[in-house]
Amino acid sequence: MRASYLQTNPLSRRLLYLLLAFLMSVGIAPNLFAAPPANQAPATPVTAATKPTAKSQELRANTSLPSLARQLALGVNRIVIDPGHGGKDWGAISCHHVAEKDITLILARALKENLEAKLGCSVILTRTRDQFVALDERTRIANAAKADLFISIHANAHVDPSLSGVETYSLNFAKDQESARVAALENAPSHKTLSELKPLLQKLVLTTKINESAALARQVQRNIVAKLMAKGDKVRDLGVKQAPFHVLLGAEMPSVLIETAFITNAKDECRLNDRQFQQNLVKGITAGIESYLMEVKRVAKAGERS
Repeated sequence: MRASYLQTNPLSRRLLYLLLAFLMSVGIAPNLFAAPPANQAPATPVTAATKPTAKSQELRANTSLPSLARQLALGVNRIVIDPGHGGKDWGAISCHHVAEKDITLILARALKENLEAKLGCSVILTRTRDQFVALDERTRIANAAKADLFISIHANAHVDPSLSGVETYSLNFAKDQESARVAALENAPSHKTLSELKPLLQKLVLTTKINESAALARQVQRNIVAKLMAKGDKVRDLGVKQAPFHVLLGAEMPSVLIETAFITNAKDECRLNDRQFQQNLVKGITAGIESYLMEVKRVAKAGERS
């Protein structure tokens, strides 16, 4: 039976065996090479005239699952947290001379502590003190550590002091003018132009990491807003966006950049300096990561049931 199937299949035997071996290894396909039980009739050969069964259609549907990482429900053992800016790079500065680089380090330290307590994973900071770290070096740290997730923490800024709110970004081409503006603001420490970064970005958008990062961004943003709202903080939800952030380029794992609040807005500046707001924000980010992992496991279980 299997010999006739391989002869009629347009794929080469070697490619087909490799494909079947992979599907069996992740549990998507049954072991087709195992001999059937003695009391079981041989299976009907697959021919061009055979109609697809509901089971085969379901299997084909499941092969379009977002990524191999989600299908295998890979756990998170290590997360890299990136406190934006640092050292000679002050980031945005409020009217009261509060520097973004100081706020991001405070938030990153608190997030590290919360993630280690809640998830039991290892958490690495790209900087642990007020020091300058190049944007390229930040993702190199994450890649060298073989991190499972990369979270970059920032505070937003605008010439209009009335603007406020929280938003979460994943890497991609900017789809609106405001996203492009924020990316330009955060990319300022880099000496590379967008034209130099564009070829790398075009290559990256073809990978499943883009989809994974977008899914992570959605969960993080939703949980940040929910946590802050639950604590009576009517923060403005600016949503999930995409933009070509240099700090996310080259990351070999799902990665997001969080603009926690507008440091140039008086109320948001007070929030960023408030310890309770910081804790609630950190809890929201942690809950978002947890929700993302639960989503990954649900997708994997759907594949197993097939």
